Amino acid sequence: MEHERQDITPRQVRQGVADIEALAVEVERPEEKRNWKTVLDCGQRLLDLAGKATDLGAKLGPHVPTVGCRGGT
Repeated sequence: MEHERQDITPRQVRQGVADIEALAVEVERPEEKRNWKTVLDCGQRLLDLAGKATDLGAKLGPHVPTVGCRGGT
């Protein structure tokens, strides 16, 4: 089984933006005129991309310094 890369490519980001725009168009239509295949396809790609982003965040989190606010001077 080939290991799937968890990197998010610029192409995937562009596709994600296009999918969000396509979903926005579909939800503006009356329900009976929506293209449900488009809704499902775009939604699935966005879920996959969000999953990758979550995985990356979990992997990078321990390596990112914590930034907080301190009171006083």
